[in-house]
Amino acid sequence: MDDLLNEFLTETAESLEVVDVELVKLEQDPENADVLDNIFRLVHTIKGTCGFLGLPRLETVAHASENVLGKFRDKELTVTREAITVVLQSLDRIKEILAELEASAQEPAGSDDDLVAKLNSIADGKAPEAAPAPAKDAKSAPQAGAPKGDEAVDPTLGRELKPGEVSLDELERAFLEAEGPEDVPAPSTALTETRPGDASQGAVSLFDRAGGADSVSVAAHLLAQRIGRYSALAEFFEDVPEDVRKAKFTGLLTALLKEDEKAAENVGKGLVTRPGFEDRNFDALSTLVKDVLEEIQLDADTRDDAVMALELVRDPIKAGSDKHAKPSATQAAPAGQARQAGGEKKGQNQSIRVSLDLLEDLMNMVSELVLTRNQLLQLVRNQEDSDFAIPIQRLSQTTSELQEGVMKTRMQPIGNAWSKLPRIVRDLSVDLDKKIDLQMKGAETELDRQVLELIKDPLTHMVRNSADHGIESPAERVAAGKSETGTIHLNAFHEGGHIIIEISDDGGGISVEKVRKKVLEKGLASEAELEDMTDGQIQKFVFHAGFSTAAQVTNVSGRGVGMDVVRTNIEKIGGTIDMTSVEGKGSTFQIKIPLTLAIVAAMIVESAGERFAIPQISVLELVRANEGSEHRIERIKDSPVLRLRNRLLPLVYLNEVLGFTTRAEIEARENPDDFVVITQVGAFTFGLVVDQVFDTEEIVVKPVAPILKDLDIYSGNTILGDGSVIMILDPNGVANHASAHLGDTGEVQAQQEEAAVLDAADQISDKESLLVFRAGSAGQKAVPLSLVARLEDIERAEVEESDGQFMVQYRGALMPVVLVEGLSKLVDDGRQPVLVFTDGDYTMGLAVDEILDIVEEDLDIKLASNHAGMVGSAIINGHATELIDVGYYLGKAFSDWLRSRDTMEDAPPAKQTRLLLIDDSAFFRNMLKPLLQVAGYRVKAVDRASQALELREAGERFDLIVSDIDMPEMDGFEFAQIVKSGGLWAHVPLIALSSYASPKHLERGRKVGFDDYIAKFDRDALLHSLSQQLKLHGDAA
Repeated sequence: MDDLLNEFLTETAESLEVVDVELVKLEQDPENADVLDNIFRLVHTIKGTCGFLGLPRLETVAHASENVLGKFRDKELTVTREAITVVLQSLDRIKEILAELEASAQEPAGSDDDLVAKLNSIADGKAPEAAPAPAKDAKSAPQAGAPKGDEAVDPTLGRELKPGEVSLDELERAFLEAEGPEDVPAPSTALTETRPGDASQGAVSLFDRAGGADSVSVAAHLLAQRIGRYSALAEFFEDVPEDVRKAKFTGLLTALLKEDEKAAENVGKGLVTRPGFEDRNFDALSTLVKDVLEEIQLDADTRDDAVMALELVRDPIKAGSDKHAKPSATQAAPAGQARQAGGEKKGQNQSIRVSLDLLEDLMNMVSELVLTRNQLLQLVRNQEDSDFAIPIQRLSQTTSELQEGVMKTRMQPIGNAWSKLPRIVRDLSVDLDKKIDLQMKGAETELDRQVLELIKDPLTHMVRNSADHGIESPAERVAAGKSETGTIHLNAFHEGGHIIIEISDDGGGISVEKVRKKVLEKGLASEAELEDMTDGQIQKFVFHAGFSTAAQVTNVSGRGVGMDVVRTNIEKIGGTIDMTSVEGKGSTFQIKIPLTLAIVAAMIVESAGERFAIPQISVLELVRANEGSEHRIERIKDSPVLRLRNRLLPLVYLNEVLGFTTRAEIEARENPDDFVVITQVGAFTFGLVVDQVFDTEEIVVKPVAPILKDLDIYSGNTILGDGSVIMILDPNGVANHASAHLGDTGEVQAQQEEAAVLDAADQISDKESLLVFRAGSAGQKAVPLSLVARLEDIERAEVEESDGQFMVQYRGALMPVVLVEGLSKLVDDGRQPVLVFTDGDYTMGLAVDEILDIVEEDLDIKLASNHAGMVGSAIINGHATELIDVGYYLGKAFSDWLRSRDTMEDAPPAKQTRLLLIDDSAFFRNMLKPLLQVAGYRVKAVDRASQALELREAGERFDLIVSDIDMPEMDGFEFAQIVKSGGLWAHVPLIALSSYASPKHLERGRKVGFDDYIAKFDRDALLHSLSQQLKLHGDAA
C-alpha cells in the first residue's frame, strides 16, 4: 500500500470518528450551525480526496451524504431523526468500504444504489416523515430540486443534473433577473469548451481554463450572495454591502487564477475588515469557494487548482483581520509580530505521524534501559564512595526523564475510547424505543494507549448494558415518577497511579429478587447461603459466567455473555471493577485501572525465602503485627483477622497460598513477627501476610511464560537490579485462590464475622464516647466526644477581652471563649484548657478547669436538668456527671447563631416542617429536639415506637420521621416495617438513628424501609439527610 493511500485511510478514519459524534450532537441540537459546518467540511474533504485518488464508489456515497448535509446547512431541509439515521448508515457503508480497501489496497466492487437513492430522496425532501422544505420565492424556486425526466438533461453537460446542481440556463436567468448595481454577465461558453483531457489544456492558463472574466464575475456574484449563509463567515461580511463583497471577490479570484501572488496578497489583506478571522473561518471560506466553482460547472482539475491557489492568501487574510483588532491586542512591535507570524507558520508542522511499531520498539528499549539503570544503582549501593556514584545518579535521572517522555508519547485521552459511545447509545435508544441522554465527563484524562485499547470493549459493553438493562422505557419511568429521558453518566479521573472510570445510570437498578431466583435456578448458591448475604453481595452474582436476568434473548442482551467477560478483561490489565445498585434508583459501576502496563512501581516482599513483587497500585499500607505491637492477629471462627482501627480485616498467608507451608505450621509458630500488606481488590480490603518487606522499585513487566499462564496468582515477571528474576503477584488472583477465605462474590467471609461481632456489641450496650472534664463545681461534666472539634491549651496571655467577651486569635481568626456555667473566671496565668466546637462557619472555645478522661459509657439519663446549659445527669464511672448542652453555649458565643441555622443550605423550607422524633433515651431527645427546633423543624418527641403508632392511628401527620433503632417493646426495624406496610405514614421519609451502624444493620434498615441511616451525634449528617429527604419527597410529590 503506498504512503498516499495509507495517509488517506488514517485521516479518513479519524474524520469519520468525529463526524459520528458530531451527527449525534446535531440530532440533539439541530440549530447548532458550528456543528453542522464542521460535519459538512469533513464529509466534503472525504469526498474530494476520494475523487482525487480515483475511488468512485466512496466518492458517490460521500457526495450523496454531502448533498443532504448541504440542504441542512442551507435551511432547505429540517434535521430529523430519520435523515440523520440514513446519513449515519452512509458513514457505516464508507467504513465498510475503507476496511476492504485497507485489506486489499483496492476499492471493492459493489453497488450502493439503494443507499444513494435514500440519500437523494431525502435531499429532494421526499423522505418519510421528513419536514417539508421551507417555501422559496419564485426566483429561487427552480433551485429547490432538479427537473425530472427528459427535462433533467442539461444540453451543455449532455447528462442528467445531479441533486443540487443547477443548469447554466437557470443560472444565467437568475443572474439577469437579480437586482444589483451592475449587470451580471452570463457565463462564458469557453467554460464548456475546455474539458479534462483536452490536448491543448496544458498550454492554457488557469484563468482561461476557468472561463475567463465572465466566469470570475459569476463566481464572485455567487460568493457575495451566499457568504451570509455560513455561520463561520457571516459575522465578517454582514456590514459589507453586496456590491463591495462582489468587487473584492472578483479581484481576489482574478489574481489567484492569473497566478499573480503579489496582487492576491494585497487583495487578501483587505478582504476581511473585522478581527478574529482564524483558520476555521478560512476553511469555511475555502469550502464555499469550492462549492461555487463546482456549481458553475468547472471541471474537477481546474476547480482543485483554484482551491489550492486560494491557500496562498490564508495568512494575508488573517493578517489583514488582525490589523483591525483592538489596540491592546496589537501594540507589540513589528518585530514581535514577525516572530508571532513565524511562530504560527512553524506551528503548522509541530506534529508528525509516527508508526506504532516504532513507538513500541522505543518503549521496549527504554524498558531495557530502566533494567540496566537498576542494576547499576544496585552495584553502586554495594560499593561505598564509588567514583561512579555521581555519573550513575545523572544517568538515572536522565533515564527517568527519557522514560517519562516516551510514556507521554503513548498517552492518549480516554475520550478516544468513548468516541463511538454517543452513536451506540443513540442507535440503542432508537432500537429500544427509549429516551437516553449520555453525559461524558473527563474525556481529556490520559492513559497508556495499550490500556486504552484493552478497555474499549468492556466500556462499550457496560454502556450498552446500562441502556438496555438499566434505563427503563419512557412509560415505566413516568409511572415511577421520573422524567421520560434516562441519563447515563460516564466519568473518568486520575486517582493516585491509576484511572477511575465510573459508569452510572438513573434507571431501575438491579433487582435483588430476580438475581436471587436466577442464582437458585443455576445452583450457584443455596437458599441458606443467600439468607446470610447482603443485597450487595447477591447483586454481584451478575459477574458470574453465563449470568443474565434478561427475560428473553435479543440482539442486545440476554445471552449471558457479558459482565463476567468484562471483569476478566479488566482484571487482566491489573484493574478491578466494583458495583453498587439501588433498586428503583439506578446502578454505578466503578473501574480502577493502571495508567500503564509497561513500567510500574512495585513493593518487593519475601515469603519462604523467595522474593515477589506486588504492584503498588493495590497496596494501601504496611502493618507490622506481633505480640508487642498495637496491631495483633486475632481469630474469629478459626479464621485469622487483623484488627486495624476498629476494623476486622481478613488475612491471607502468602506462604499458604503458594503451598510453601500449611495452616497448622503457621499457627504453631511462637511469637510470630509478621508483615501485613494491606491490599485492596475491588470493593473490599484484606491483609496479605509476608515474611519480609524490602523496598519499592520501578519494574518492567514481562509476560508470564506459556507454561505458567494457568497460574492466576501471577500477572508477569521482572528482573531486579541484582539480576534476579522474580514473579509479580496479581492481588486478584491471590484473593480468588484463597477460596477457603473468600465468598463466591469475591468478598472475604471475615466481613460477615466482623458484622456479627459488631452487632453483638450493639446488642450488649448502647455505648457512646464521652469527654469527661471538670469546670467550676467539684462534680464532673461530660460532652459527647463526636461534638468536640479539638482540645487546646491556650496561653492565658493570648486571651483578650472585648465588649465583655473573651476572644483569642485561633487559626487566623478571632475565636470567642465562653466559660462553662459554674466557672467564674479563666486561669490567672499559664495555660487554659479549652474545648473547641465548630458548627459551619462558627468556631467557639469552651473554657474548663481540667480534662479528666475519654470514656465509653452506657448512657442512662437519671435526672433531667433545669439548669441553663445542661441537659441532664448520668452516672459515669460511678460518679454523678452533668451533660452539657453545646447549643446553649454556641448561642452565648454568637448572638446570630440561632438565626443562621435557618439560612443554612440544609435548612428546611420556609414553612415549618413537622418532624416526629422517636427515642427512648431522654438524653438524646433533649440533645436533638433543641437542635432540630433551631434548624426550623416543628418537633414532636416520643419515647416509644408504640406511642408513635398511636399518633398515626389518631390521624396526626408528619413530613419526616426520625427513629432510634434500639428501643424496648418494639425496635426501630419493626416500627419501620409496620409504617411502610401501608397507612397514613407509608410515604413519609423515615431516617434511622443508631449508635453504631453495622453493615448488617444498614442492609436490614434498607429492607424494612428506612430511607437513610445516620449515626447519633452526627449533627451535620442528620440535618443534611433531613434536607435531602425533603427535596426527594417534594420532587416525588
